[in-house]
Amino acid sequence: ESATQEDRQPRGGIAVYVANTLAPSVTVLLTGPANCYALLRIDGAVGQDEDMYLFACYIPPQGSPALGREGGSGVWKALAEEVVATVRLGHVFVVGDLNARTATFPDFPGTTSHPIDPIEEEPFQSSDAAPAQSQRQSRDTLQQPNSWGRKLLDLCISSSLRIANGRVRGDEQGQVTFINSSGPGTSLVDYTLASPAAFYLIEEMRILPAPETDHSAVQLFIQRNSEQVPSQTQQQRRKRRLSCSN
Repeated sequence: ESATQEDRQPRGGIAVYVANTLAPSVTVLLTGPANCYALLRIDGAVGQDEDMYLFACYIPPQGSPALGREGGSGVWKALAEEVVATVRLGHVFVVGDLNARTATFPDFPGTTSHPIDPIEEEPFQSSDAAPAQSQRQSRDTLQQPNSWGRKLLDLCISSSLRIANGRVRGDEQGQVTFINSSGPGTSLVDYTLASPAAFYLIEEMRILPAPETDHSAVQLFIQRNSEQVPSQTQQQRRKRRLSCSN
């Protein structure tokens, strides 16, 4: 009976809305197990030097019946495989509520489970942008990653994606994204991950209040290549960036 009651509880999910001006350039390529993520391709013609791939995600908490018999392991495995395959094709972003708490544990090789000298890996080198901090910040007070947090860190290590939270302009401190309305407790569970080249396309990330939910809205601004966007008025030039809100 308790399982039936839990099944009736509202859960998160995925809905992707695209501006009319971008819709012709966006294609949904696939959806993942249990509809926990969707992969979209955004044509490079909208202002990038290559195509951009966006994984829009909602992974339920560990133990949720929505994850089925595999309990989420199959979802994380499929997501990691898709990300590794897609990162070779263009710029990759992974965004959404992952119910993963990672504290400030490293998302690059060099951990106990991945004993590779982190000095050997320098993914964020650019002549026209300051390197991202290797050590990110987080206001989540959890000292150790939870199970989904470890899955997320493993995904980053296997794919070379990096966590933007706590590293980029607008969210330098790694703000919490979940505030429990029914009791004490806050956490950082809504993320933006980016492949090395895509990381430098992030102009700003804002964590904004969303009164209708326990989660904050994560708003991501992505740079567009000005050479591919016709020069017009000053106001139009200020709009030369893509915006993605979670």
